[in-house]
Amino acid sequence: MRMKNNYHTHLKYCNHATGVTEDYVCEAIKLGFNEIAITDHAPIPVDFMTKKEYKDNYCTENMKLEFVPKYLKEIKESKELHKNEIKVLSGFETEFVYDREAFYKFLREQVDFLNLGVHFFKNKKGHIIDCYNYLSYKNLEEYKDTCIKAMETGFFNTLVHPDMFFYGYKNKDGENIFDDLCIKVSREIIEAAIKNNVYLEINCNNIKKEDVAKDMNLWKYPRKEFWLIAKEYKDLKIIVGCDAHAPERLSGFHVDAIYKFIDELGLNVLEKMEINH
Repeated sequence: MRMKNNYHTHLKYCNHATGVTEDYVCEAIKLGFNEIAITDHAPIPVDFMTKKEYKDNYCTENMKLEFVPKYLKEIKESKELHKNEIKVLSGFETEFVYDREAFYKFLREQVDFLNLGVHFFKNKKGHIIDCYNYLSYKNLEEYKDTCIKAMETGFFNTLVHPDMFFYGYKNKDGENIFDDLCIKVSREIIEAAIKNNVYLEINCNNIKKEDVAKDMNLWKYPRKEFWLIAKEYKDLKIIVGCDAHAPERLSGFHVDAIYKFIDELGLNVLEKMEINH
């Protein structure tokens, strides 16, 4: 199997990627893709959290609201220019903050679909928690609840890197181990994805080095324990996402490693994504 479609890409507008729509579309055509989606990190309004939380959670590494019209115009132009060569879709990857559903509804109305990427969440005390550095046995259930609440809104087509929670997770002994709580949370996320007709994505972007690509046990995500659980659910819709932050990341050793991972685990992966939400 080779990649024929990709529904997760980022542009220079998020401040930590390179390239514009046309760069990605031309690269996708060169690779023989049938479909390519442009899904840059959506704006995060500054009033969603405190100034310190905004800075600590790297919210400046998202598109500014004033760039949205230019972004959408750029995608529309590439759609028309290459309509006989490739299907181009518009989207955003966005966070989800409780009680701000109106903003996500607004985003959804601008594009073909939304990816849900939970890099932080609001805990029960109203604080924003960074998933990379502060997830533990004490708050992993709150991460899971955020994912499920977001999927239940009906705004999101795909939950990208759903197993990213393992990146910095610490158990009661401070160890980064995929424990019983991780298993429980994984099952609840998977079951919610099935119930709400949301795809789960196997993400390529966390594999940065070729030596790491050769050993899946070194990967923080995708995490084999999560996807072996996912394999048990025959109704689950799974796709691969490059999460490309540069046009050349639409292919390479990291993508090859993911397809080897899929083969070794015996996962049933869909080549094409349908817009369900």
